[in-house]
Amino acid sequence: MKYVIFDFGGVLRIKTPEYVEVLKNVEETVNEELVRIGSEERVKGWSKVVKFVRSKDWKSTVGYGKISRSEAYNIGFDRHGLNDPEFRQRVIDQIDFGGKSVFQEMYSLLKVLKKKPGVTLGILSNHSLCLRDWLENRYDLVPKYFAHENVIISAEIGMKKPDKRVYLKLLETLGANANTNGTNGKNGKSKNRRAAKLSMIGYQMKHQASEVMKRARMAAQMSLKRMDSLSTKRMDSIEARLKAESSESCDYGTVVEEDGDEDEDEDAGENRIYGIDPSDVLFIDNREDNCESAQELGLATVLFQYDSSKSDADNVNELKERILDFLG
Repeated sequence: MKYVIFDFGGVLRIKTPEYVEVLKNVEETVNEELVRIGSEERVKGWSKVVKFVRSKDWKSTVGYGKISRSEAYNIGFDRHGLNDPEFRQRVIDQIDFGGKSVFQEMYSLLKVLKKKPGVTLGILSNHSLCLRDWLENRYDLVPKYFAHENVIISAEIGMKKPDKRVYLKLLETLGANANTNGTNGKNGKSKNRRAAKLSMIGYQMKHQASEVMKRARMAAQMSLKRMDSLSTKRMDSIEARLKAESSESCDYGTVVEEDGDEDEDEDAGENRIYGIDPSDVLFIDNREDNCESAQELGLATVLFQYDSSKSDADNVNELKERILDFLG
């Protein structure tokens, strides 16, 4: 099984060159409303209008699911005394949907990929709680091309890319859904569940041990400075003990089991996380740091950045070639 995972903003949905004109219109609309209500405030430039009408803590709240998108907008409107409900909705719709599009060529690409045997499509996006509704009801992407269960949204899990836990959540989801869909059979489900559990335990133990070692070293060094009672020899002993404990754990991609059938260990595979080989997953994103983080866990990646100097078709066709090359 191969997996092709898309980001939403910047990959599936693109900000077109028309988006600048949209923001200029929003700037004009907001300033007219500020004049109408007798406010002396003004938006000074189209590039500042989005920040002007949103809550100040948007980046640290909305994408983590702490508040909804509409709540964050309303906090911004309240701050400026912009209370007309119709005005608010008009501005929100312009910012959220104006000049942004899922190209017809992208739909055609998804249709081609959907028909390929042994290929599963998914979405992994830093986005708000409303995205799932958009995917289904506004853009007709779910469930037509993407199964509900293979859509992961940062606001729903409380984590954002490039946090590596997001990619582990992706692998966990893909592995669980592959088992649920019966692709591995009854015995396969049991084996992959065991492999998933062991691989994740190994990943956690490795990194937890590393953190313990760092903290122990720092604490020991501080104590040495304060009272000079903790000798270097004792520090070395602590570090050696922690290294020994760490070595007993398995790497995130290695399954270790004292008792079990050989075929179960072989089935788990030394490179699997949650029963999924990360190299079978292609993640497509428009940010380098997100791709780099995914690569560190072994995922294949494509950095896709829309080039406005090229046609929509050319942009999508270049992406299509890279995806088909991955699928072989």
